[in-house]
Amino acid sequence: MIVLPPRVHVVATEWLAALMEKAAPDFVIDGYPEYATEVAQLDNDQRYMLYRAASAVVRSFGEQTHVSAVFIVGHADTANKIALHQRAGFEMEVSVKRSVAAAAALRKEMNRLSENAHFTKVLPIRTRGAGSSRKRVQIANTEHDMRKNRRVEITFAYTTEPSPHCGN
Repeated sequence: MIVLPPRVHVVATEWLAALMEKAAPDFVIDGYPEYATEVAQLDNDQRYMLYRAASAVVRSFGEQTHVSAVFIVGHADTANKIALHQRAGFEMEVSVKRSVAAAAALRKEMNRLSENAHFTKVLPIRTRGAGSSRKRVQIANTEHDMRKNRRVEITFAYTTEPSPHCGN
């Protein structure tokens, strides 16, 4: 989570993405099946985590401090079944697809929960793939360990609205 100063107009810029990438994620959806990229391929608990993230965004818009940007990073495990010379590119492609699919599903769920409120259509959602460069388990020998590396991390940037002035 990142808290931006009041009156900052958020634009999906590189500086904000770099800031958000260093922050601890607000939500992590791990346990992706091998090479899976679509949210439909996830189990109910994983999809529920995406629902919780969308719900947190929608709820925040009733508060003084609300989500003003979302950053989603997709991750992959080492693609051992892919030829060594193609591995890094394949892992990056999988991680990018995971982040993009999670962003689309998040926006769809926010639209549903908010009954298509305008903010859900204009909220900046930035996606990025990390390939297998940031593993949680460096030497993953079991499927459980590999699933920890196959994940999507969702980080929010919040903006606090200034209190309205009383009087003229």
